[in-house]
Amino acid sequence: MNPGDVLTALSSTIYEWDIVNDRIRWGDNAAAVLGLADMGRLASGQGWRKFVSARSIATREDVVAAATEADLGAGVPFQAHYEITLPHRAVAVEDHGRWFAGLDGRPALAHGMIRIASHGVVSVPHDIGASARADLLHRIDLAMTASRRDGRPFMLLTGALRDYASVEARHGSESANALVTAALGRLQRVIRHADSLIRYGSNSFALLMGRCPRGELENAAARLSAAACGAPLESDAGRFQTDMSWGAVIDLDAASGPREVLRRAEDAMQQAIVRAAAVVPHAPDRGKDARRRSEQTVAEQVVQALNDRRILIARQPVVDAATRAVRFEEALVRMRGETGEIIGAAAMIPLFEKLGRIELIDHRVLELAIEALAAEPHATLSVNVSATTLMRDHWLGALSGAVLGRADLADRLIVEMTESQAILDLPGTRRIFSKLKAMGLRTALDDFGAGYTSFKHLRGLDIDILKIDGAFVQNIGASADDSFFVRTLIDLARHLEIEIVAEWVADEDAARKLTGWGATYLQGDGVAPAAIGRPPARLAQLA
Repeated sequence: MNPGDVLTALSSTIYEWDIVNDRIRWGDNAAAVLGLADMGRLASGQGWRKFVSARSIATREDVVAAATEADLGAGVPFQAHYEITLPHRAVAVEDHGRWFAGLDGRPALAHGMIRIASHGVVSVPHDIGASARADLLHRIDLAMTASRRDGRPFMLLTGALRDYASVEARHGSESANALVTAALGRLQRVIRHADSLIRYGSNSFALLMGRCPRGELENAAARLSAAACGAPLESDAGRFQTDMSWGAVIDLDAASGPREVLRRAEDAMQQAIVRAAAVVPHAPDRGKDARRRSEQTVAEQVVQALNDRRILIARQPVVDAATRAVRFEEALVRMRGETGEIIGAAAMIPLFEKLGRIELIDHRVLELAIEALAAEPHATLSVNVSATTLMRDHWLGALSGAVLGRADLADRLIVEMTESQAILDLPGTRRIFSKLKAMGLRTALDDFGAGYTSFKHLRGLDIDILKIDGAFVQNIGASADDSFFVRTLIDLARHLEIEIVAEWVADEDAARKLTGWGATYLQGDGVAPAAIGRPPARLAQLA
């Protein structure tokens, strides 16, 4: 069985979320795990939020946004448990990984894994699921047509009970459902005859009504909430005092179609729930130009740092799992700010890849690695190089010139490429790896396990080292599924006689487990954190 098949059988998939530009890249098996044919709907965090149940308390986005820890370069672990609504069913999701900071210290990139939990699967009744949503979209479409034709103003409110999840957890779905039914019954008695109230999810309802001035929106939402929840709601489990939150789209014609209108209202509703607010109106995204300006500023700062020789490498030891002796170190790109602060790679790498300028950083890292290897005859370093750079003759020419006639130096340099990039052009990757080996270098496949690479591909690439994606390793102490998957990857590598590195090793307990399973090497802050330069003790250990 290939790694991707195992991952799918465990209902798990990997993702990488560019937070600044709100783009998500999913593992190849994501569509199979989520049961969605169109993964384009989940290509952004905003798209993912559309699938998050209104009764979810804290999603990945909430946990990352609320983080108080600082990223010192290795990323900050996060974990969230929430519910998403898929076609005809709601499922519990376990979501964990690490976020990495940008130049401003705020989260810029998240790398993680989601798993559809084997427990907590909730069936959504068909009459308040897909068909009700389709009916709502049809009514929004009719309202938009009437607005354009007759000039009749409409607005859409989407709402949810704030305490639905806690009632369901304590008393069951029937009790929680009874609260929603009771609240909507009260609302139905106070809305105008021409208004449409539709329940389209377990805790999702919409009110399509004549538009009111923005200044009166909060009072209108408060009146609706008071009518529905002013008195305790009753269920077979007792009486409950709760409240509701609304998201509002005031100008329907500003959207491209009914789905866009509903998406905007649901996004605003999620914000209202997080803030415990009565209502949040949708606000147009005026941040795109600001993000472009920010990207330009970051790019200029990084180029200036390159010119000022402020791009550095931090070195993180990779240790022998059995003896804990340092076998090599990974060179991790860092930037020293103008005031001396150290800034991690997440602030630079995704942006420079997007702008097509990643080769500038890769050249500088290679230069620093070669200098270190020449100065320290017992050191061995690995460098992670973009596939874009590796496919260009200029970088390979610089590498060849640096190691030509220096077999002792070439033997101590390892070139890494991420699995997701390697698989994009397998013939090209094989050619590049063959050239690197001809120079006397070793090769490594980084972030392995996302399901891209089959046994056949691994044999064809003839790599020396596999590095298991840390998103799987991070949670082996708490997840039997993650433990099983990591052991499967280790067994695969041993069968193919490939050395294997377990990344993101957090503590001694994880280190002992990985050693017992047969991992060759360990890497992570629980073993040894990355550092600028090299402490004397580390130099002595390598000598």
